[in-house]
Amino acid sequence: MAELEPQDFDITYTLTKAPLKVGGFFFLGSPEKLREYQQLYHTVCREFHERGIVDDDQHVMIQCVARNPELFKVWNLGAWHLVYVHFQV
Repeated sequence: MAELEPQDFDITYTLTKAPLKVGGFFFLGSPEKLREYQQLYHTVCREFHERGIVDDDQHVMIQCVARNPELFKVWNLGAWHLVYVHFQV
């Protein structure tokens, strides 16, 4: 994940410029936190649809982070496969 900047949280900016910030994401968490994330994700999707926006998961994820930043701890690993190195069970 590239560093998020203030303009990335602007729906119109992200929709029209579409800078690659989240090139796929991987998430871990307790069932309670994942449920909270699921509800937030669906809320954002519903709001996008009400505005006539159908966009990619990157934009929805960025809006979720913007609306509830304390729900997320974002790691920029540089490559998706490094998740196996950092989060071995």
